[in-house]
Amino acid sequence: MKRCFLFVVLWTMMSMMGYAQRLVDVETQTPLPWATITDRDGNVIGRTNQEGLIPEIDSCLFPVTFVCIGYEPLTVERLSGNDIGMELSVSELPEVLISPTGRPFLHLTGYLRVTTSVQGSPNSVTAFMESIVDFMLPIEKKTKKKGWNHPRELASKRYMRKTGADGLDSIGYDKDLAFLLSAGIYFPQKNNNIAKAFNIEAKTLDGGTVMGKYAPKVIVRRNGNSVHIFADGLADRKEHRFSPWQLKLLGFTTEFTDMHLNGLFQTDGGSEILFTDLQQLSMSVSALVRSRFARKKFGSTEPLDCKAYVELFVTGREYLTEDEAEQLRQTPPAVSEADVKAPAEAPALHPGIREIVERTEAMK
Repeated sequence: MKRCFLFVVLWTMMSMMGYAQRLVDVETQTPLPWATITDRDGNVIGRTNQEGLIPEIDSCLFPVTFVCIGYEPLTVERLSGNDIGMELSVSELPEVLISPTGRPFLHLTGYLRVTTSVQGSPNSVTAFMESIVDFMLPIEKKTKKKGWNHPRELASKRYMRKTGADGLDSIGYDKDLAFLLSAGIYFPQKNNNIAKAFNIEAKTLDGGTVMGKYAPKVIVRRNGNSVHIFADGLADRKEHRFSPWQLKLLGFTTEFTDMHLNGLFQTDGGSEILFTDLQQLSMSVSALVRSRFARKKFGSTEPLDCKAYVELFVTGREYLTEDEAEQLRQTPPAVSEADVKAPAEAPALHPGIREIVERTEAMK
């Protein structure tokens, strides 16, 4: 009887170990927290935890791909129980064209892409958008004019795929579902210093963790002049959930269950890390939408499981005077749909998303 009990304990421990493998930096072996996991079709299905541990994944979803800003995406056919190592990607920070002296605005241009999946019952949608965007960030508090801290879309391409239990598999953009491609990225207008914005102590900027009310809130990893900032937007929320009352009043009851940021910054090696040092940024959001209108639009009898993954790659930087910034506000740069191309540092599209793009282009 004792031997049987011991066997059960050992078997349980081995099973747990199989699901407790980590995602790590292949060189340093440090865990990669809150990395995004996508299934064989490119839909977001989960993420690692703050210790880089990989959750249990249903076998029907393989092969799965691990994505983490600053690293090459990694696709695996199965989980073996051993740590999975990701390699750093090689990229260069865009050159700053003019000195900031006397120029209180930093004009950033970037390549932005958004992948959103909505799972209903029985219908689902996968949406993808890639855009050329820009930001105008004030770097001096005394400026009389304001910039814009959210992405201004200059040109974009949009794609959608709809599937259903009845065999429906169609390609076509639906304007009524444009909200699925909202980026949600913005920069703080009042504070360019990350340490102050996230309440990070100076010693933590060299590598460490800032605890939130209920969970780790910010994790900092430094490698020379490169700094990774991992942030959990729900660390201060009880049970790691957040349901905005504003959406409830509008009849769009939504419960957010995941909200993470991953930023890669290239600094001058000093003690400060600035938002204007950003090189790459990703954001992932998961939510349950219980709105009757939304469920009706999707023909779903159940709440909608929505997951979005956003990536931003900074492609240009230029300091401007107030007059130059105002002129650029009134007259945006001339960018066409043909200019919407991923920069060299952006990873290749997931095969499932690339299929949607290719099928759409073939229809034109």
